[in-house]
Amino acid sequence: MDDYRSYNFLGAHFTDIDGIDGVLFAVWAPNADAVNVTGDFNNWSGTANPMTKADDSGIWSVFIPGLREWDAYKYEIHAVVCNFTPAVCEGYRIGVPYNCKYCEIFNSDRVELGGSGFNGTAVYYAKRQKWHNRDYMIEINIPPLAAVYFKPATISGEELTAEAVQLETPAASISLSSLSLR
Repeated sequence: MDDYRSYNFLGAHFTDIDGIDGVLFAVWAPNADAVNVTGDFNNWSGTANPMTKADDSGIWSVFIPGLREWDAYKYEIHAVVCNFTPAVCEGYRIGVPYNCKYCEIFNSDRVELGGSGFNGTAVYYAKRQKWHNRDYMIEINIPPLAAVYFKPATISGEELTAEAVQLETPAASISLSSLSLR
């Protein structure tokens, strides 16, 4: 890209693609494993509108047709951890961007998915310790031959937003937004 004014291509922009009106969402999250757009328009479903990572630039995007001005939305950014060994990986640490609770949103080792049913903790609390170039970390147990997805949960019962946490990590780290289309 020759245009270095990020406001021209990052965020939410009303546009027309192949004659269909909608919003093109783009966010820079180079360290994310998965990013979704969630909002009023999809009943805040974290799986309805997954974004795709175009290349190694770290920019994720998705076009969502039919959105209106003032539809509320946020980016939901996940971390994925995989264990390719036949043994439980206990005490595995991953760096996280916020000092908050993180919840497990998917575990491929669940019995109903054909896994062993190893039951780790569903909620993890960040500790202030630098890990993976982040200021905080969570310590988890990863089931054998499994993938586990995590996302920031809540702070004091409130939905996690950029305003609810003090962003102490560099711009290259995972970021969350809770904004309205205008």
